[in-house]
Amino acid sequence: MNKKALYIAGPTASGKTDLAVSVAQRLDGEIISCDSMQIYRLLQIGTAKPTIEEQRGIKHWLIDLVDPEIEYSVSDYVEDAKKCIDDILSRGKIPIIVGGTGYYMSALLHNREYNNRSNSILVDKINTEYELAGGPERLLSEIAANNQEHAAKLSPKDRKRIVRAVELLRTTGSTYSFSPETYRDLSTDKVFFLNASVRSILYKKIENRIDNMVSKGLLSEAKLVYDNRTSYKTAAQAIGYKEFFPYFEGERSFADCVSDLKVSTRHYAKRQITWFRKENIEEIYFDLFTVEEKTDIICNTFLKDIDD
Repeated sequence: MNKKALYIAGPTASGKTDLAVSVAQRLDGEIISCDSMQIYRLLQIGTAKPTIEEQRGIKHWLIDLVDPEIEYSVSDYVEDAKKCIDDILSRGKIPIIVGGTGYYMSALLHNREYNNRSNSILVDKINTEYELAGGPERLLSEIAANNQEHAAKLSPKDRKRIVRAVELLRTTGSTYSFSPETYRDLSTDKVFFLNASVRSILYKKIENRIDNMVSKGLLSEAKLVYDNRTSYKTAAQAIGYKEFFPYFEGERSFADCVSDLKVSTRHYAKRQITWFRKENIEEIYFDLFTVEEKTDIICNTFLKDIDD
């Protein structure tokens, strides 16, 4: 049997966690989270982090890894995930990478190597430039002068990505922290991708999930992020928290903020679907099969692939 990892991806609320645990139980596997927010401690509800009960005795890696003050990058993720994969394989188990953060999973699939050089003084300077009137547009123009295609992928609201691209441009001469050509290299590893047969089914599940999060105390968690927004920089920009900032500032009602969160999450789910379809995926409509049936599909396909 070849040593190989198994990938389960999909948009938010598609049932990845429950299915991954079922697959791990069947294959004697361990789960590696591929979620850019679940790595942070203290943030449980808004990140949809699986509870101990939901993990059902399966070892989960890269959850509750760092404090929210720490800025954790995609290159950090690739390095840590590789170590987890090696550890799991060394014990004869199957690594199951599960999540919805497309650029994390893509980086791991394609084994990308990143330029980790960072200059905190320069980053602070660029952040100051961003905050000036017309700052985002000027920085985007600087990026476009070097790489128009890269600039076209960015919105003026993409502060973190703009600042990073400008930092790299000014220090390395390239706006990318890795060779962009690797985006065109398809991995041989297969991604089992959960999607809905009808988009409205996914949207309904998203709305139900958000209502459930709210009932569990999402507002209190969002207030924690708001109160620490200068140090919880990544969380302060994350869907699930930033939508409530106008409520804390007295600008919008709580109901309006919940509605905004549902809209933001639907848009995010559409972007997730678009991203993962770039990869070597096997699409499974989660609403047409039971968890047991989906487990059979994934396990049988995976075992056949690694035996070929």
